[in-house]
Amino acid sequence: MKKRSLFTVLIITILSCAVLVINFADEQGLIKAFFSSLYFPESFSENATPLSVKNYEILNDKEKKAYINIFNKIKEHPEYIRIPSLTNKEFNNVFFAVKNDNPDILCFSDSCNMVSFLNASFIQLNYVHDFDKCNKMMSELDLITDKIISEMNVDTDFEKELYIHDYIVRNCSYEESTNASNAYGCLIDNKAICSGYSRASMILLNKAGIESMVISGTGITSENEKISHMWNIVWLNNEPYHLDVTWDDPVSESEDFISHLFFNLTDKQISYDHTDLSLNIQSIKSNYNYFETKGLLFFNFDKSTADTIAEKLCENIKYGINFIEIRFFDDKSYSSAVEKLINNKSFSDELYIIISYLDENVGELVDVSHVSFSKDDNRHYIRIMFDKI
Repeated sequence: MKKRSLFTVLIITILSCAVLVINFADEQGLIKAFFSSLYFPESFSENATPLSVKNYEILNDKEKKAYINIFNKIKEHPEYIRIPSLTNKEFNNVFFAVKNDNPDILCFSDSCNMVSFLNASFIQLNYVHDFDKCNKMMSELDLITDKIISEMNVDTDFEKELYIHDYIVRNCSYEESTNASNAYGCLIDNKAICSGYSRASMILLNKAGIESMVISGTGITSENEKISHMWNIVWLNNEPYHLDVTWDDPVSESEDFISHLFFNLTDKQISYDHTDLSLNIQSIKSNYNYFETKGLLFFNFDKSTADTIAEKLCENIKYGINFIEIRFFDDKSYSSAVEKLINNKSFSDELYIIISYLDENVGELVDVSHVSFSKDDNRHYIRIMFDKI
């Protein structure tokens, strides 16, 4: 069940590769693969390059040769592809790299085998769909991603990332299905788990000219349960940020609600519930965090802050958004806001300012007599929501 109090938690199938030694179990396919790669190419084919090379770049030379040969042949759906002799760790490094750099290549599953035959090594791939169906799905995925990007009428990379984030949250629901772990499930079936969300995000971001990649690790639920999870790293102005589109899509909320709590976080900000990262990217700057960029980060909570919140909330409501997300700089300012907005049994001056301003300006659009709050203590986050009329 995808639920962690206010926010969402999800489980992915962990990529896994087993080592398997066989004795002529499938001689024909193996012999064909053996002679198809008498030497290993040093570069990608002229017709295609990976969507990203972030994972490829950290491989050693032998792993890179295996990656290149797999990438060059995988769209043909071979059962076996010859690779250099690798250790178990190197083999897994290669498979993870190919899988995570190329979310636009569909149909090969999250598991595989390493096979030894005639003193040579091979990767044995498993496919979710046959060759023709897979090609059809990839064409459909290419068309829908081009359409989404063409309709994105924004200018800056931050706005493009925000558009893609909100599009996915608005159109995809967290749900298990045949294609839930890939971008097709997210963007066409509109059903996905975290791997589908993050792979779709990566394709759209890269098509929009924003460098990105998928990253995996451990998510920690509100019940302190550790689960496998996947999200994105996004580069804006050459600085990396954590983006978790799935955890910004709460299943317990109305379809109109889109959270931005996990939009462009630093390592420190995401470390409260995302740990054991598969890669150490070192995200330390917060310039493009959603709240900082949108002017929703506050350093204290007083009547002036309440005035600003009321004005921004009123603007949201006029655009059909009946809530506002705000964040505070430190424990002191956050605690003050929680005490005056949420814990106070009667209206505080600051809450009165917000409600009276809305009543005067957008009272015909929301029910100002009923206000609800949600919060995240670790990130000093508060959401204020009014019922639509």
